[in-house]
Parts: sequence; structure tokens; C-alpha cells
Amino acid sequence: MEKRVKLLKEILIFIIILGIYYIFVRVTNFYIPCLFRFFTGFKCPGCGISHLLIYASKFEFEKAYFENQLLFFLIPFLIVLLGIKIVFMPKWLEKNSFVFNFIMWVCCFMLIVFGVIRNIS
Repeated sequence: MEKRVKLLKEILIFIIILGIYYIFVRVTNFYIPCLFRFFTGFKCPGCGISHLLIYASKFEFEKAYFENQLLFFLIPFLIVLLGIKIVFMPKWLEKNSFVFNFIMWVCCFMLIVFGVIRNIS
């Protein structure tokens, strides 16, 4: 039970920070710039995430998809896993478990491949 409470507190803090950022962007129209793109001219695997989340919050899913196609699908998948972790607290989703590490490595691999593909096409 203690792990669940700690996890829920961390999620709440994340949601509050995300909410503050959302309000800041909507009021100022100023997004966090991508330093990778600034220095290299290439899009990083996370480029477009702010716009993706803004469009998704307005239910403009087609625009959100075109901002970052991988994260458009990966974020909901990770949210489902987080929900499973909160509700059931399975051992296979604990940090450093085989399944958790495998999921993280696959996500990292997909982000790297996506980052390369989006810059060569």
C-alpha cells in the first residue's frame, strides 16, 4: 500500500507540473525549445511532444498525430501500463524486473529508430 501511495503522489506532482506547463503555453504561446534541434538542425525523437499534448487536449487528434507519430501511440500505451501498475501492483512492472527493463529498452530502441527515420525521410 505504501508503494501505491508514493506512486500516486509522484503522478500527482507530474500532473500538476504538466498542468502548469499547459496553462503557461496556452497563455504565452511559448513552448520549451528543443536544444537538440537548435544545435543540430535535426528533430529529436521527442520533438513535437508539447504540440502533440496541446492538440490532444483539444481533441485534435489528427494534428497531434502529425506532431510525433511514435509518441502518439506510445504515450497511451505507457499510461495503460501505469494504470495496471497502480491498480494491481504486479511484480513484473517493478523497477529492474525483466519485463519492466525489456519495455524500457524497447521504448528507447523505438525512439532512436524513430529519431533517425524522421530525419532521413
